[in-house]
Amino acid sequence: MTAQGHDAVHVEARGLLRAPDEDILRAAAKDDRLVITMDLDFPELLATKALRAPGVILIRLSFATPSHLHERLTALLQAIDPDSLTDTVTVLEDLRFRIRKLPIT
Repeated sequence: MTAQGHDAVHVEARGLLRAPDEDILRAAAKDDRLVITMDLDFPELLATKALRAPGVILIRLSFATPSHLHERLTALLQAIDPDSLTDTVTVLEDLRFRIRKLPIT
């Protein structure tokens, strides 16, 4: 997504590849970044432990090929203002996306 002007950083580049999910959320919050993941633990942590993060995009695609993932992320970011993803869990699916404001109750 950096080629489209989005400032994206992989956890490996931050030295967090094997870090606990809580540490990744804390780093994202510190840097004011969204977490884009396929890991269901991230939304659960935000909901149950009330950890702060700018937002999480949960990828739930039937076939998460790089091209399909790129297509769906691009569609999401063109459809809404990326700033509106703050304090949300966004579920990105094949044909739609759902945005839930935090905290999820």
